[in-house]
Amino acid sequence: MSWLKIDTITPDKPEVWAMSELLGLDRDAVFGKLFRVWVWFDEHTRNGNAAYVTTALIDNIAGVENFAKAMIEVRWLHAEKDGVSMPHFDRHNGKSAKKRALTARRVAQHKAGDRNTKGNAARAKGNAVGNAQANATGNAPPLADALPREEKIREEVNIKTKPKNIRTRAASFDAQAQLESLGVDPQVARDWLTLRAGKRLKPTETALTGVEREAKRANLSMDETLRLCCLRGWGGFEADWLLTRLRPSHGPPNGYVSPRDLRETRDCELIAAMTGRDPRRVPDDDVFDLPPEDVRHVDDRSP
Repeated sequence: MSWLKIDTITPDKPEVWAMSELLGLDRDAVFGKLFRVWVWFDEHTRNGNAAYVTTALIDNIAGVENFAKAMIEVRWLHAEKDGVSMPHFDRHNGKSAKKRALTARRVAQHKAGDRNTKGNAARAKGNAVGNAQANATGNAPPLADALPREEKIREEVNIKTKPKNIRTRAASFDAQAQLESLGVDPQVARDWLTLRAGKRLKPTETALTGVEREAKRANLSMDETLRLCCLRGWGGFEADWLLTRLRPSHGPPNGYVSPRDLRETRDCELIAAMTGRDPRRVPDDDVFDLPPEDVRHVDDRSP
């Protein structure tokens, strides 16, 4: 059984009206001739390309002189030196109808296979259960092959075209780059961010903006501020935390120290950490402030 799908409004299309005027035929007659031509193309060509076919053959198929010329005028047919072709052939071919016919045939064969399987199982009732199951499995065609292919194709298309819920992740804040852009030494920035991570403080943009604001209040650069934070173990910074050199760790300030005093304090602390001597401490008159390697044995001359 062959099928050909035809648009229900084809007899009323402008192309049919134009062909009717050119050929001097009514529209129903033109539609019938077109149907014969489309059937021939569907049965004898591949994708609407008919090699070595002339317009005279098309006229012979339609039974009307100059029918091919009229189709060419409305652009329903192309004539080349090596044959003719039909543009938009998929609008007139029987692809969809043939699929439905093949689907019905597969379903019928599947049902017939089920009946044969049941008959074989009844005749093999005395056999072992395993053999009966093997026979049933071998005789029955796959169920998936009997399903309508159009439905399967439609489901595949729906799966492919279904939009995915893609969550776009917001761009993460690069605290290292932000600090370096504010003039902070890269190593100092890394050390301070590591210090914050140890205190479970996230390096958010808001936090860095607050530190920058407090640094300006203290009349310090961001590099000086973060060096001080690394030295004193501060994960954050407030201008009010700057104390006199007598209380360098924490607590409310008795008064602000100048940036110069702050730098001197920092340098002294670094010297003390490197040499073991505090340059701010003035030794007593009877005490020698010497490193251990310079200490020699001296006799006890006390009375």
